[in-house]
Amino acid sequence: MGIFISIAYFIGNSDSNGPKSLEPSPLLIGFITVIVLSLIILGNIFNNVIVINQGMIYYSLESGNRQESKSIDLIGDHTNE
Repeated sequence: MGIFISIAYFIGNSDSNGPKSLEPSPLLIGFITVIVLSLIILGNIFNNVIVINQGMIYYSLESGNRQESKSIDLIGDHTNE
C-alpha cells in the first residue's frame, strides 16, 4: 500500500517545485481503494465457495462409504437369495 500511496503522491504532483508538492492524487487513491476492497470481497466469496465445495465432496464420499457398509452387512444373509 505504501508504494501505491507514494505513486499517488508523485502523479498528483505535476509541479514538483510548487507549494502543493506533497498533495496526493485523490482519484488514484480512490481507485486503488476500490480495487483493494473488491479484491478482499472477491477473495472472501471464493474462499467460501471452496469451503462449501470441500464440504460437499466430504459428505458425498461419506454417503458412499455408508452404502458400501450396508452391502457388506448383507454378506452371509440367506434371506436375500
